[in-house]
Amino acid sequence: MEVALPAICDALRTDASSRVRFRAADALWHTDGPLVVQALLHALRHDADFEVRSYAAMILGEKQDQAAIPGLVEALSDPEPWVRYYAARSLARVPSKEALAGLEGHESDDVPWVIAMIRDAAQRLRNGPSAAVNQR
Repeated sequence: MEVALPAICDALRTDASSRVRFRAADALWHTDGPLVVQALLHALRHDADFEVRSYAAMILGEKQDQAAIPGLVEALSDPEPWVRYYAARSLARVPSKEALAGLEGHESDDVPWVIAMIRDAAQRLRNGPSAAVNQR
């Protein structure tokens, strides 16, 4: 996987097919490192397909990498509710004051189930790391 990692990250960033980009994100699920987080953040911020952005947000939560927090907070303003939902869910898995502040600044979403996830994620962060990490 290590040899293929740059090619997979490049596919996630640049392939014309959203299906290929989604599969590239999936291939990064169990791989760690700054290159992986950077590629997923790029997809979260720039991919045209909301399913790829949503999946990138979900995977970033599994990584539990502090470097993902600013991108996940930005994604709370994404036009697509599923991206906002998974960004909130993922922020609960990366305990920090920045993640909590980002969630608290977005509790007025216009979609009820997104608001519920934002509030739940914020509560998990307030309750401490064990509550935040053990969600599924």
